[in-house]
Amino acid sequence: MKRLALPALLPALLPALLPVLLPVLAACSGGPAVSEPSPESSAAAPAPPPARPDLLVVANQPLTVAQMRGIRALKSVTALTFLSYGKVTVFDAPVDAAAVDPGEFRRFAPPSSAAADPLWKALATGEVAVSHAVANRLRLPINVLVPAASTAVTIGGIATTVPGIDLLADRSTGARLGLGPVNAMVLSSSAPAREPTAALLRLLGPTATIRPILTSAPRTGAVLPSLPPGRA
Repeated sequence: MKRLALPALLPALLPALLPVLLPVLAACSGGPAVSEPSPESSAAAPAPPPARPDLLVVANQPLTVAQMRGIRALKSVTALTFLSYGKVTVFDAPVDAAAVDPGEFRRFAPPSSAAADPLWKALATGEVAVSHAVANRLRLPINVLVPAASTAVTIGGIATTVPGIDLLADRSTGARLGLGPVNAMVLSSSAPAREPTAALLRLLGPTATIRPILTSAPRTGAVLPSLPPGRA
């Protein structure tokens, strides 16, 4: 029987050995083995703890790293997500839009929308969500490609999330829609609105727009392609 040298066997054995070797190598290097999560797996992760959206803040220019660090350091800010905010045309109608990290942003949505996993999976795979007000005004259907900015996007769901944001996309889709670098944020505050407002204006300048969010306003659940037409 012909004997194969060990070097000749290594290419065939490597796929089977990798799952065993990687944790060992990671332990030797002092850190855990990590893999890049896919948008699908990230969106499928459990919803983060809910946070009350108190302020929608929009600067008149992209935020710097120093400004973002300063905002994170504010003691009155208890939860925060940065986003790109601007106007996007849908069927030639201007709509207030935001490009977000879906996994971070969903905690600020009302419970019915935050719990709708298919909505956040749709965002993570390049589709968009629109508010009920815009869907009704523009008669936008679900799961249909519509013209937006200089491209076209699929309406993956209808969901009112944070007042002042009528179209929601992930960051890559937002870039296609013309939403630029991070220039805005949604945050929760442990203090009355005037306290974080004063600190934010010192960091961002007097031209920043700070919009209190009325959390007592009625909110409607998400409408998804798997559900019958109408409001959930």
